[in-house]
Amino acid sequence: MSDHSKNIDGTDAALVGGPYDGETRHAGDTGLIEIENDGLVHRYIRTSKTHDSATVYNYDGVVNPSGSMDGAENSAERVATNVDPNAAS
Repeated sequence: MSDHSKNIDGTDAALVGGPYDGETRHAGDTGLIEIENDGLVHRYIRTSKTHDSATVYNYDGVVNPSGSMDGAENSAERVATNVDPNAAS
């Protein structure tokens, strides 16, 4: 980004939503900002909108770098249902 598109403090990205809502960051021309906190990665996606000369990045959610996250569907608590595919309904 050129210098005229940066805020006075030099930041060029305005974060919207998520735990960093309202914060600004240095992003350059990247399409994705990832912020690690407490072992999780919060993702912000670049938009075509601007706010106070900064490109707006919308919150995209959180991911666990290890690849799995228990939540509404806890794998340890799943119960398999035995269904006979040949049974009449």
